Parts: sequence; C-alpha cells; structure tokens
Amino acid sequence: MFDLEKALTTTANAPQLWQEQLSPQIYNLLVKELPLLEAIGIDQAQSPVHQYRKRTSVPSGWVQGELGDADFRSATYELRDVALKIVRSWGGVSSFAQGLTAQFVNQLQEQINASVLGVANTLEWLLFFGNASDAFQFNGIEAAVNADAKAKLAIGNGGSNLDLGGAALSLTNLDAMIDQTRTYRGSASDKWMFVLSQPMISRVSALQTRVTRLTDRVKMEGGLEMETYRGIPLMPTTLFTPLSTSTSPTLSGSAVAGGTVTAGTYYYAISSVTLNGEQKASAAASVTTATTNLTARLTWTADANAKLYKVWRGTTNVVADMSLVAVIPALTYDANGNVTGALATWDDTGANTPNAAVNPLTGTDEIVTLINVTPGERGNRLVGGISPLGEKMDSYMSYVPLATTNGSYRFMLEGFMALRCAYPELNIIARNARAA
Repeated sequence: MFDLEKALTTTANAPQLWQEQLSPQIYNLLVKELPLLEAIGIDQAQSPVHQYRKRTSVPSGWVQGELGDADFRSATYELRDVALKIVRSWGGVSSFAQGLTAQFVNQLQEQINASVLGVANTLEWLLFFGNASDAFQFNGIEAAVNADAKAKLAIGNGGSNLDLGGAALSLTNLDAMIDQTRTYRGSASDKWMFVLSQPMISRVSALQTRVTRLTDRVKMEGGLEMETYRGIPLMPTTLFTPLSTSTSPTLSGSAVAGGTVTAGTYYYAISSVTLNGEQKASAAASVTTATTNLTARLTWTADANAKLYKVWRGTTNVVADMSLVAVIPALTYDANGNVTGALATWDDTGANTPNAAVNPLTGTDEIVTLINVTPGERGNRLVGGISPLGEKMDSYMSYVPLATTNGSYRFMLEGFMALRCAYPELNIIARNARAA
C-alpha cells in the first residue's frame, strides 16, 4: 500500500514513481486481496495460447529374460491447451475531486484499490466456477473436474464424502477426501488446500479441538493466516455458500420438434451461478417428450445477476436427485465482447449426457473443495503474463493510464489469464455439506 501511495504522490525525500510503473504495486495489492494466487502460483505464458502435455499413463518396467528381446514400454500423453482470456477493470476520478479531497483521501488510490478488488473477486470466481461455455470465460477447476473422465470416475466412486446429501461436515469426510486424492501413485507428497466457507472452517476447528488434535496455522503471502487440517491449509471463501434468498429463475418447459431425448416425462431445475457462487436450484418443471417432439425447451425470466446457469435433469420432481446436464452462459455478446442480452431459453436435444455425480445445492448446503496446489506440472496453475501486444509481463497485471479528458484521471487494469488443470482427478469437489 505504501508503494502504491508513493507511486501516486511526490515526496521531498523519495523519488516519484510514474503511473506507468504501477504494475508491480497493483499485483501486490491483488495478492493481498486474493492469497490463492500465491498458493497455486502463476506460470509465465509464452503466447496467448498455452499448451501443456498431460501424461495419461505411467511407463511400466518389465522383467527381461536372459535371451529374450527387449520389450518396449512407454507412457502415453495427450496435448492440451488453454487460451488466455483478458481480465479487465476500469476506473477513474476527476482532477477536481482529486484536488478537493487530497487532504483527506487520495481518490485515485481509492479507485485503484476498488478496481483491484473487483479483479480479485472475478479471478477467484473464475478459478472455481469459470466455464468456457461462455466464450469470454476460461474453464475453472470445477469445469475441468466435471469434464475429465478419470475425475468423474473418482467422483462417482467416492461415496458420501463427495455428496454429503445435506449432512453436517465431519472430519471423516475430510479424511475421505484426502484419501481419495492420494490413491493415485506418486501423489502422496503433493500439496493440497481445502477451500471452504468460514463457518465450515470454524466447524473443522471445533471438531479438531473436541478430539484434542493439534490445530496448526500457516501464514500465506498477503498476511492471511490460515488454520490447517492434517497439515493442509483451510482457505476461507464466500463463494461456496449460496445466498439466503436464491435468484435462480422459475422454469417452464415444453416439448418441441427434433432432438434425441428418449420419449418420456422429465423434470428440470436451473441454478444461477453469480459472482456470489452457485445458488440454490429452482423448483422442478416437467417436460413430456413423445414421437418426433424429442427436444425439451426450457424458458425462464433471466436472472440479472447470473454469469452462468446450471441445468439439472431427473426422472422425478425431487430436485436433490437431479443430475447436471449442462452449464450454459447467462449472457449473449457481440463480436467485440459487448453484452447484447441475457439468455432465457435453452433446448435439451439429448446431446448432453447428464453427470449423475453432480447434484444441485438445496437448502443451506455448501461446497467444500480439496485442490492440488503442487508446484510444477501436477497442480493447478494460473497461466498469465502476456500484454495485449503479446509481450511478456513480470507482474501479470498491467496498469494502463488512459487519455486524460474533461479533467479526469482514467485508467485500466488488465491481465491475460487461464487456468491449467493438468490432473483434474487430483481435485475433489464435495457438494451438499452443512456447517451445522
């Protein structure tokens, strides 16, 4: 904060830092607001599209016979790539207001602080809930886990530790999550981080106290001090607790021509995913498909706060038992990325296979995650540090002063980011847990 203030002012005993040199101070503020950046780390991008290689099988050894020919055994790999997406925030203050209030508050500094907080909130949301079904988002951890065949298998076989069905979180659940990730050979020495709400952290702390286990603490970059469980830090977030009043829309549905949904009656629900996280699902709506009308068309009144929607499908009207059938964007855009409207209809044509391992949040249920933060190729990593001109940046966030017009100081913060989730199966998302 002192560096930022010095960069914006001139003092008698220190040189002034020009506004163009603010980027390192901006990044330090970002880390303070989002310590998770330090936890998972950032890899330097070489271009707007970053490729990485995922090993899909481990090389095997063999017993060589005395006269036998050498048998070749090799690992297999697949090439993945992530496209960096720009994250921006705008700010400004009039020179009149700046001069008038300079004795009490540096308004430009306040605007920068607010813009950094906005970027931090957006990045934290993208890290978990981001979904490339929206062309202007990148896939977060949840999307990577749900899309990976091995990760979905781990979720499906994980048992009650991964879908608690509204039960209160227990240490046994956390143990099961740790055990699930460490079933992969070579992962025992990996580093993980639990991410959960503050009430959940308080519950874990209380449970450890009752069984007289040592509650260690770890200090993260930015001054955040976290409790641990079995040596794994407990990172607090407000994203995993739905708001008390859900904004998820009310659905209506009808069968229309086309599609491949098997004839029958289906029930649907929808959940808004806002910058406050995934919200409680809506009530169920039914659609009966028959003969050539094998597409279920859903309509709703758009939620102004939604960034994404999760669509759920089941064979009964019990929302808690429905499966995730699609994650869709909540907004429509023009070619320049300007918002042109809000999505308020979606067709289930049968092209999507429901993910039975993922069920809606209901009641006061929450999410608890265990994510891999191992340095290097195994853990989740942000990729960033490319300017709009394709040049490398050291601080990953750029402060761009804009043309001063009408007596104002205007600026833009920007960075290009993507998430590299090399091994989605080494992450666990536990749903429908409760803090009490």
